[in-house]
Amino acid sequence: MFHALTEPSSPMRTRDSTTDRCYVLVMMQQLGPVDVRTLMLDPFNPRLPESVQGGSQAEILHYLYENEALFEIVNSYVANGYFPSEPLIVGLEDRNGVRVVKEGNRRLASLMILLGLDAAVEAGISPDIIVDPHDLDLFHFIPCIESESDEELAAYLGFRHISGPKKWEAEAKARWIWEQVERTARADWTEDPFTTVGRIAGSNARGVRSAYTAFAILRNARNSDAVKPELVDAVLKDRFGVWMRLLGTANALSFLGMSGQPKGFLEVSSALNSVSDERVAEMLGDLAPKSGTMRSVLADSRDVTKYSTILESPRALETLRASRNLELAYSVAEQADLPGRLDELRVALDVLTADVRTYEVTPEAVVAGESLLKSARLLASAVSTLGEQE
Repeated sequence: MFHALTEPSSPMRTRDSTTDRCYVLVMMQQLGPVDVRTLMLDPFNPRLPESVQGGSQAEILHYLYENEALFEIVNSYVANGYFPSEPLIVGLEDRNGVRVVKEGNRRLASLMILLGLDAAVEAGISPDIIVDPHDLDLFHFIPCIESESDEELAAYLGFRHISGPKKWEAEAKARWIWEQVERTARADWTEDPFTTVGRIAGSNARGVRSAYTAFAILRNARNSDAVKPELVDAVLKDRFGVWMRLLGTANALSFLGMSGQPKGFLEVSSALNSVSDERVAEMLGDLAPKSGTMRSVLADSRDVTKYSTILESPRALETLRASRNLELAYSVAEQADLPGRLDELRVALDVLTADVRTYEVTPEAVVAGESLLKSARLLASAVSTLGEQE
């Protein structure tokens, strides 16, 4: 038996000083050398984006090749061989003698490329390095560890990648948490899956619930006609951490339609059904850069609190939609004093006036300048009229 420790500092067990929680041994069966040709990449690896989840071996391999610097691993193998101390963790053998790799997909993908296996050929990927065929024989059989149950594997991956030494990105962690919560809920309705998964992941019910909710909203949005799939993909890929922070602010979930503070799994599931897909689309549109521009409305994660304040004010939200200017909309939400807001506009105009000679002035710019002058005159007239009334 192979003993995979969830804490490397002790040969038996150790105690976390923060949570006072004991990590126990995860027992997995050490296998003899396994033929690489009987292994397959995990189609539901949490690190794969939604667009690749459930894809073919060639599609998964192509994604890993494009995003995971596999050739660095390939070159390392050629120079040093495969390290026996890095066994792959695999699932049970199916009736065709095939096993899915649950931990070590990058290593398997690199071996597929090095050995020129079918998935690599179909994906059009070659190792671009000359290796003696006799040397390649050394890579056909590699050490593996068998995980006999989902619970056993979850305990290992939960520590290693959620709270442990090799943390996944926020999206991958949330996808894994969503999968574990769903599996736990199906297996035993008497338990609170948020608490159960929290124990596995070294987190707590609140942290698990937040990650689950954030991922579930996007997952549901993908199946809605009101939300463009590319918006979901953009936020999942590049801005999921900001998305989670945003949903943790005061007004974001209520804006989406999740009223109250649901805590249990059934309460959260019910609340998710009330989420407005149209409003999800709005928020995702503010997180992702608008087509033809390089900057999103909510470009800086430090501004999530300001954005949340805007969501509570219909007038401020209307301003945001018209201007795509977060600071301007926030000043409306905060009901800043009129002299202050006027002075902000004056400063902005002064800066633009100083910079205007650096631009190429097109006919469109002339029209925009004349429109700005008209708006400024209307504003000055309105302020003067209101001042006289006072």
